[in-house]
Amino acid sequence: MPLAASTVLWDPPSSVFCPADEYLVEYQLTYTDQCSATSDSPVGVYGQTTDTQITLIGLLPHSTYRMSVTPVNGGGAAENALSIDIQTGETSKKK
Repeated sequence: MPLAASTVLWDPPSSVFCPADEYLVEYQLTYTDQCSATSDSPVGVYGQTTDTQITLIGLLPHSTYRMSVTPVNGGGAAENALSIDIQTGETSKKK
């Protein structure tokens, strides 16, 4: 089965007093083939980045992932992470 990828972009926090130095990015598979829930899927950690966009690779096609981005600075990680669901597209099968 060919694997999928997804590029995700976000805006930095608007706080002038506590800007983010970097972002902790995590993701978790929530649905495979858009019909089977996967509540026991482990959380994947993309890692920390100073960019405001990442490309997750090696994802399952036609599936949904919950992704969270947590701003981090000298005071630690923010309590509120941005969390979104991303869906990967179907991939065509080679004949």
